[in-house]
Amino acid sequence: MKSFILTCTKKTIISLLFTISKVFYYKCVDFVFYESSIYLVFKKWKPNMKDYSKETLPQLLVEKKKNLAAQAELKEQSSQLDFAITKHPDVHDQVNRLSNTGGSTRVHLKGIIPKDLRVQYKVTRSWDQNFLAQVKHDIPDELFPFTTVYKEDTALSKMIEANHHDIFDKFQEGLQTKINERPYVQFVDPLKGAE
Repeated sequence: MKSFILTCTKKTIISLLFTISKVFYYKCVDFVFYESSIYLVFKKWKPNMKDYSKETLPQLLVEKKKNLAAQAELKEQSSQLDFAITKHPDVHDQVNRLSNTGGSTRVHLKGIIPKDLRVQYKVTRSWDQNFLAQVKHDIPDELFPFTTVYKEDTALSKMIEANHHDIFDKFQEGLQTKINERPYVQFVDPLKGAE
């Protein structure tokens, strides 16, 4: 069990917090007052963070697998919680129209916690590029709300770099690169025939 919620009266809070924290390594990370009860949210904590620098590669890979599984589980749980929250009667009436129109709204929680919610249904817009290219000629430039963005065909770029150095050198000056400081590690299937 990595986290749990406990309902209790005010009298038992202090002794429970001390016992749960010192004996079981859980700490209170949040609380909610709702319908004259207090809900304490506890999360498992470890007294010291693990020092990965002393681990072997197999141990690190096992830890990474466990971490990825936990991330996937948390992502799914977060999605389920978002659906459950937006379907709750205290929230649903305020956000129901957004599921059809998209957009976001603030949901006042009436003091349940000292925060409000922001509920958002993201809208993704895309345009038919061929259609826009056709109608562009019929619309004045100052009223056409689109710009051309050059997107690289990496396979063609590699071929030009390998076979047509003079042409590649002309547009290479416009190349801008940025390398992330953080490496991202993921697992992939081995190549066929590789040992």
